[in-house]
Amino acid sequence: MNKIRKLLSSESGATAIEYGLIAAFVALAIFVGAQMAGNGLNRMFQQTMVVFTSEILLLGLLICGAIQDILRFKLPNWLTLATAVVAVVWVALTTPSFGNILLHAVAGVAMLATGMLAYRFNMLGGGDVKWLAGLALWIGLSVDLVRFLMLTSFIGGLLAIFILLLSRLKPAYGLRDGKRHLPYGVAIAAAGLDFWFRRGQLSQDLMILANS
Repeated sequence: MNKIRKLLSSESGATAIEYGLIAAFVALAIFVGAQMAGNGLNRMFQQTMVVFTSEILLLGLLICGAIQDILRFKLPNWLTLATAVVAVVWVALTTPSFGNILLHAVAGVAMLATGMLAYRFNMLGGGDVKWLAGLALWIGLSVDLVRFLMLTSFIGGLLAIFILLLSRLKPAYGLRDGKRHLPYGVAIAAAGLDFWFRRGQLSQDLMILANS
């Protein structure tokens, strides 16, 4: 029970990046409201703008999460919550059927349950577990989720080697409570960027424009 309480405990700290993301969330809320009120071609345009805004927010959250973990060795709860909330909007607008939407929800729950086991045995930090679950909502229960986890693990291994080498130059980096911590959020963010570039509508449109 104490492990669950620790996992769910909140973390504080606001930066200029976070305020920028808050402003983007306000814009997303306005777009969603317009989407509900609009119709016809106007509604299609508004839906596209909501999808693009969601994907821009995800990009910002991935970058912000990596920076947070490098500097503070923390992935705060607002990051996970924001990732999950934007995922709900994006999935609702880009997923064709309720069955597919359900697969995204199952992926998030399954990742959280599996991650809690890893947290129980001190294999992952609480912030890592929750952010992985939030990103699993975006990806869904598919081969993309397997790719995401494999990339996270591989990049995490490379990161561990880098931190070991870095510790020779900066022995104090990552030391907390007598243990050396790994900014695993960097690996999670990198794998998330792979998903963003391959599956995001905005990135696909930008690639088409670049190649035309």
